[in-house]
Amino acid sequence: MLTLLKKIFTWWNQDTFGTRLKTIFFGKFVGKDSFGNKYYENNDGKRWVIYSNEIDASKIPVEWYSWIHFTPNRIEKIHWTLSAMYSLFYSGCARNSRTIG
Repeated sequence: MLTLLKKIFTWWNQDTFGTRLKTIFFGKFVGKDSFGNKYYENNDGKRWVIYSNEIDASKIPVEWYSWIHFTPNRIEKIHWTLSAMYSLFYSGCARNSRTIG
């Protein structure tokens, strides 16, 4: 009985009853990380995490942190853009260059 009351009214002991219902009815399981945390998303695009043990936001790995906050991996995008510009620039220079002499 005490665990049921804890489940309904306290959020610091894993997920609450409302979160459990939301997850069951509207959540689509997306993945699980190395800590055992489970990640969900609904049709509206809202995302949430169900922690495996203790609720601690520092136990979310970087890739899942980026996913849950809708943050794209900008480093990879910048790297691709710079490498594409580099290859286009130098391939164009090599084709259009004239030898002097």
